[in-house]
Amino acid sequence: MATSRLLEIFLILASTVLTVHILISGSDLLIPFVLAVVIWYLIISITSAIQKVSVFRHHAPYPLSLLLAMCICVGILYTIFNLITSNIAEIIGAVPMYQERFMGLITKTLDYFNIDKVPEALRVFNQTRVMTFATNLASTITSIAGSMGVIFIYVLFLLLEHRSFDSKLGYAIKDEKRLNKTQQVIKKISTQIQSYIRIKTGLSIVTAFLSYLVMYFVGVDFASFWAQLIFFLNYIPTIGSIIATILPSLLTILQFDSWAQFFIVSITLITIQFFIGNIIEPKVIGKSVNLSGLVIILSLAIWGSIWGITGMFLCVPIMVILNIIFSNFDKTRPMAIMLSADGEIDEPVD
Repeated sequence: MATSRLLEIFLILASTVLTVHILISGSDLLIPFVLAVVIWYLIISITSAIQKVSVFRHHAPYPLSLLLAMCICVGILYTIFNLITSNIAEIIGAVPMYQERFMGLITKTLDYFNIDKVPEALRVFNQTRVMTFATNLASTITSIAGSMGVIFIYVLFLLLEHRSFDSKLGYAIKDEKRLNKTQQVIKKISTQIQSYIRIKTGLSIVTAFLSYLVMYFVGVDFASFWAQLIFFLNYIPTIGSIIATILPSLLTILQFDSWAQFFIVSITLITIQFFIGNIIEPKVIGKSVNLSGLVIILSLAIWGSIWGITGMFLCVPIMVILNIIFSNFDKTRPMAIMLSADGEIDEPVD
């Protein structure tokens, strides 16, 4: 009995190590596929929403709804990419001006405290390093855009497989009870992930739009770029909203001579992030995700170390899938309870 228990523990540890190794070594292949799955879920969600719209008591057929959803996703991604790349080019051009203002602010601060020499730690902010960072950011976004072709090929094949998946599953699982349970688990996973992506995207759009209005009326440079960055960073739990608030707020210090704009932008952005992230979001998305805050932070660190920024974006959907799977098996159900927000999880599918 003890030997079998030790063997089981060993197999679990070995499987975990092997899985982590595959995730890290195969990241170039796996990340585009996982992103394709997220886009596929988004297209399916938009398709379902379009089919619910009634025009003269008629609903759009599935092929037309799917085509419209694909066009919407492609149009949004293309517009976002163009706006970001054009703004980055302008930011790179404005770096020397911001560098000069930054050094002037440092000089004034040091003079105020009667410090003659610039600390070594501040020398990292020289123009060459800032220009290199901005250039690297532009090349990173360009490389992501370059892989979009592969991602959309994956999306197309996922859409083609979507209609025939149930029939294939029926051929693969002959036991009707097992087939029914498997279909219900897959449906539950799909429903919760679609709900998360749909609600999170909607809240991120609202947050980015309100933030853009604030920065636009204050006169912050590159307001549209910061708004898009806020939109994307909102997908990263906790840390994303902090970064999304700090970056544009710090820019106001370099851009304006008065501190008034800094306080207006920072306080307003913090208020928007707090209200949407801490009041609205838990009410509309908390139960559909049902993950502990500590679990989200830990998964953010783990997946961020494995897949970088992409892992941070994907950590919540991945943990939701794992939690649903764990909750439907007796041996892993205690793990699902520990991962949940309040210990209350759905009953296993019979």
